[in-house]
Formats: sequence, structure tokens, C-alpha cells
Amino acid sequence: MNIHVHIHRRHATHDAAPEAVKAAGVAFFSPEGRVLLLLRDEESKHGGTWGLPAGGIEPGESPVQAARREFFEETDYALTEALVRAWSDGGFVLFVARGEMFIPRLNHEHSEYVWALPSSLPVPLHPNLRQQIATARYKKAGDA
Repeated sequence: MNIHVHIHRRHATHDAAPEAVKAAGVAFFSPEGRVLLLLRDEESKHGGTWGLPAGGIEPGESPVQAARREFFEETDYALTEALVRAWSDGGFVLFVARGEMFIPRLNHEHSEYVWALPSSLPVPLHPNLRQQIATARYKKAGDA
């Protein structure tokens, strides 16, 4: 008995092509459930808003490498914790790390920091931040 299998592939069009990941960040949660937020400098894009340590992916970097680098550049804290992919909108990937609270040493991109409970986030928030934190706060290593 001969069985013929036909495979049909849909050809991607320019309009259907996925957007390349351009930036990555980290939502760092303490054991008490607090998340580290940084206040963006007024001169930066979305200046004056609270956000996560994040930034652009450099040539040759993976999103997780970029997330680790940006976190260190913005907080002077080297992540040794596992990073779990928690959220993506196609152009931005968010990872979660968990560990003890620390005092970040901010770079020129930020003027303040806070360890905030997700139920009482400071305002104004960076676009999509509330949704990102709500999604990320329950992600743990091994989650799909």
C-alpha cells in the first residue's frame, strides 16, 4: 500500500514576517514579591516614567545576554540568578530573575529606584509595564 503525503507550506509575505527582537529587560523580584523599578531620566525616551532595567540588543547578542548586560549597566549588579522568559511583544523580551533586594547604583539613565509591590506601583509607569509585571510575577524556572 502506497501512501502519499502532501505537505503544503504557506509562503510568508513581507507583511506576515515577525518583528525582530530589538530590546530586552529584566523584572527582578525579591522573596517578598517586590519588583525593582527605575525612574527614567527626563531626557530619555519615556522620560519621567518608572520602568524595568532594559535596553537595546547589540549586534551578536542574544536577548538574554542583552538583558543581563543592561541590568548590570543600569544597576551595577551582576545577575547570577537564572533568567526565565516571561513576556514578549515581538520587539521586546522580558525575563524574570529572583533574588534578595540590593541597593542599585544607578547610571545616568535613571534618577531613582524603588522596590515596589505589584499591588502599589508608582506612577507614571512606562508603557505596558503593569501588564508585563502582572505576567512576569508568577513565572518561575521551568515554566513554559
